[in-house]
Amino acid sequence: MAELLVLTDTHPDEKKASHFGESLRQHPALNIDSVIANIEARKQGKRFVDINLMAAYPGDLRSAIYEERRAAEILQMIEEKDPCYYGVIDLHNVRENPTNDTTAVINEKQGVTPRVLGMLARLGIKNLMISEGVGVIDYHPNAFAIEMATNFDTDQLRSELDILANGESEPGDITQFAWFKYIDSLHLTQLDPRQIPEEEYSKLEAFQPVNSPALTRIIGQRACLMGWSRTPNKQGYWGELVTPTGLPDTRSWPKDTI
Repeated sequence: MAELLVLTDTHPDEKKASHFGESLRQHPALNIDSVIANIEARKQGKRFVDINLMAAYPGDLRSAIYEERRAAEILQMIEEKDPCYYGVIDLHNVRENPTNDTTAVINEKQGVTPRVLGMLARLGIKNLMISEGVGVIDYHPNAFAIEMATNFDTDQLRSELDILANGESEPGDITQFAWFKYIDSLHLTQLDPRQIPEEEYSKLEAFQPVNSPALTRIIGQRACLMGWSRTPNKQGYWGELVTPTGLPDTRSWPKDTI
């Protein structure tokens, strides 16, 4: 048996992830815990209270900043769990992605086990991102984030999580995926997406070289978009940039022992 923690509402305005977490809490599954990450932001109907929770880790229980206190509480909860969680999933959803590509984000050094890679492949995820400085996944082995597209099948996700926690989940390997490295978020101060000509905007494809002169001038030739929107969010961000990279070095990644 493998106990899993599913964190939702790191960004409460990401409704698909938030609703999935609510369904897990209303209909609990064996060996799967679901926890609201940013409780106060959810209560207030905000993306965050003081700062982005993903940037608040490892946090500080004595901080005056709510997200820093909450990040420390989450890590403390994980560390005090006995036995330690086998896996931690930080669940998100992209705001818009016309090609409907769901991806997962993995810390390059912490990594994930072969069984997690197998689950991600069965979920139809083709592209994986490696990154650091993106929240809880930096602080727990076998932790990863999923960025769900609008058409992502959450029923299948629930089924695969149940198999991962309670069944014989088949392992996968790194060669099953295309790998990308996270670069940065796009802000309207760099380029207002509403100013991109429609003929350029309509040709944008997730994880493909950008075919837009307006965007290429800002982001360069090798950058790709993971998710994007015509309308920036309340903080002015509207796109996520990634770039292709080689296969990660998995020698330090955890192995399946259960």
